[in-house]
Amino acid sequence: MSMQIREFLWPDDFEAVTNLWHASGLYNPTIDGLDNLREVCERNPGLFLLAIEDEKVVGSVIGTFDGRRGYIYHVAVHPDSRRKGYAIAFYRTLGFEVDEHAYSMGKVRPNE
Repeated sequence: MSMQIREFLWPDDFEAVTNLWHASGLYNPTIDGLDNLREVCERNPGLFLLAIEDEKVVGSVIGTFDGRRGYIYHVAVHPDSRRKGYAIAFYRTLGFEVDEHAYSMGKVRPNE
């Protein structure tokens, strides 16, 4: 079993993602509807990522950028897939490092 990361496919992944968020206690019907997620995808292309295991959505993260700052929302791992290191492993693949003294993660951007 290996986890794969891929972009959210709108609207094909909508049901699987909302099921994940229900199971994780993150679903909010006022902001997580189909039209809301379409808008997020349009405004932030490539920043809505899913973790896939055995062809099932087991994790999610939504990134957004307002032109100045980036934000991360809906970081979720399905309860049946927790304790496998998925959330941390995912961020390590993006260059983040664990801060052992406080449970936060950061990434140093190269000089531009």
